[in-house]
Amino acid sequence: GDIFYHFVRPVGIGAIAMAGMIGVWKSRDIILGAVKLASQAGKQGGAEGTVERTQLDLPMNVVTSGLILTFVAVFCFFLFLVPNVSLVQAIVGLLVVAGISFLFTTVAARAIAIVGTNPVSGMTLMTLIISSVILKAVGLQGPDGIVSALLIGGVVCTALSMSGGFISDLKIGYWLGTTPRVQQSWKFLGTLFSAAAVAGVIMLLNDTYGFGEPSAAHPNPLEAPQASAMAAVIEPLMKGSPAPWLLYMGGVFLALVLEWIGVPPLAFALGMYLPLLLNTPIL
Repeated sequence: GDIFYHFVRPVGIGAIAMAGMIGVWKSRDIILGAVKLASQAGKQGGAEGTVERTQLDLPMNVVTSGLILTFVAVFCFFLFLVPNVSLVQAIVGLLVVAGISFLFTTVAARAIAIVGTNPVSGMTLMTLIISSVILKAVGLQGPDGIVSALLIGGVVCTALSMSGGFISDLKIGYWLGTTPRVQQSWKFLGTLFSAAAVAGVIMLLNDTYGFGEPSAAHPNPLEAPQASAMAAVIEPLMKGSPAPWLLYMGGVFLALVLEWIGVPPLAFALGMYLPLLLNTPIL
């Protein structure tokens, strides 16, 4: 157990981070196309009578209003729910969320449409690393910086998952001949329901079993592999504490070698990161 936690797991963390970068690099053509597609989204014109019913989307003013409300909510999260955050730091956090979400959500949608897979883990880790560096540059570090970085990662990760899943809905709707505007309208109801349900389940599990480190109230907590991996990546950046950088670099080179010999580096790295008690049932 000690060998795993002090040597193998840090190598797995480095490999996960590098696997994410490899995924983004391999999707560079999709990224460029996504930026072009997103920049042209606001130029869709034509009266409804001249547009086919199966091509009707929600009006852009509705989409823009929804984006503004979402960004206001994210800004309030930063300003009021993260301790010791200044107005400037909250604005920087909002700009990071807006910029990365604008780029990566379109990438996720295009990736699902073109290759059928959504590199959520890799892009989320990239988001955490980028946001940690930017937040530390504006003076937000330590526990408050970790909370802020995880908040950014949570928003971006959820947005990636939603965009990737919804593009599949639209694809099936296109086959069936539905109107995209109707699908888009009803998606809000499904989103609200699923957000409440998932948050409720997570809170219930946390109250009952706990997550992470054992405590008196929760001697046998549940594992949270993705969250723990994210925390392990950003904690040294935010706290300035010693980190096993040599082992992280070992994981980086391991991921490169795995990619060269045709083994999926992210799956392999997650197998190194997860403890045996989780690897066995997964297998």
